[in-house]
Amino acid sequence: MHKDQAIEMQSRGMLKDVVVLPNPSLCSEWIILFKDYAGRSHFLLRDTGEVTSCVNLESIVGLLKEIGFRRAEIAF
Repeated sequence: MHKDQAIEMQSRGMLKDVVVLPNPSLCSEWIILFKDYAGRSHFLLRDTGEVTSCVNLESIVGLLKEIGFRRAEIAF
């Protein structure tokens, strides 16, 4: 899911949870996984269709704030 879609879904109350996970292909980076009320999971994607990953958690927190989240689960 792209950031603009995540913002729209979050503003409509359609996203249930967000989890920040280590990137399985590069453990020094973090990725974002959204869960909706229909039971589906979505990764945050770049405009190129690649999964968005960040080296530090501060960047992830900034993205989550832009989308409208106030809380997130962090799995490490």
